[in-house]
Parts: sequence; C-alpha cells; structure tokens
Amino acid sequence: YLIVQLFCINFAHSENQTNWTKVIDLFFVQLGENCIKKENLDICESTNSLIDIQKHKFITVYENEKIIENIVIFDESNFNFVKIELLNQLGPSKKIFEKLNAGMAGSFTNEIYVWNNNERIIFFEQFHKKITFSALRVLSSKDYKVIMKKREGKKIRGVRNL
Repeated sequence: YLIVQLFCINFAHSENQTNWTKVIDLFFVQLGENCIKKENLDICESTNSLIDIQKHKFITVYENEKIIENIVIFDESNFNFVKIELLNQLGPSKKIFEKLNAGMAGSFTNEIYVWNNNERIIFFEQFHKKITFSALRVLSSKDYKVIMKKREGKKIRGVRNL
C-alpha cells in the first residue's frame, strides 16, 4: 500500500504501488477511541498503526457520526519525499504558498498542494500546526473551503500565525 510506503521508517521506494486515497480510508480511528468533542465534531486520534515512524499520528474527524476527514500527521523532515511521491502518483496539483509566522522561530512559507477529483480533496501541507509537522488530509470540497476560509480570516497583513 502506498500509504505504508510513504510513511515507513526509511521511506524506501517500492514498485508495488496502489491508489493511496483508497488505502488511507483503511487507517481511520474509530469513533469513541481517544476522541475529543469540539462543537458538533468528534476528533479521534491514534498513534497505533502498521506504520513504524516517529512523530506520526492518524486523526479521523466525525460529524454526526459520519467520517468527514482523515489526516495523517508526520515529521516535516519527510515533506519533500512525500511531495514527490504524491506528485508522481496523482499528477499536477494546485499549488498554494502561504506566509506563516511561527513566533520566535520566525516566518516561513507553507507549501500546500491540492488535488480535487470532484469527490474528495487531497490536501497536503508542509507545516501543520507546528513547523515540525506536515499533514496529508482527505476531505470533502465543502470542508476544504471551510478550512481555507478560516485561514484567510486569521491572516494579518497576508500572514497567518502558526
């Protein structure tokens, strides 16, 4: 499975590839397992998986007991490798550059890649909540628009605080 290939310890490239967007659905966190309630959402996370890599976790977001988003968070040092694999697998994407302010760590440019297959958005970003984490997300077009609108609302002079 490509998702396993992408997040294995050595990030070794394998010839046996499959469509990762189907595989990522297998790595959901069940409702009720390590979940927190936030408004009408249940956000469930796990670090237990077949993937053996430091600083990774899986998050599944439920709305009214329906999965609306799957997220894989991993160490930012692996961003370029994963980016190349995704571009090879999924082809060209919409590319977004977002200015971030990380406080004492300074400012950064967040690289964001978006693939839209009219069913789902595949959203991949270099910096997710911290400068040390990247994230790969699968979500609906509606939920992607909500995320991007919130981000725009948090920008001051074109820069968002991380």
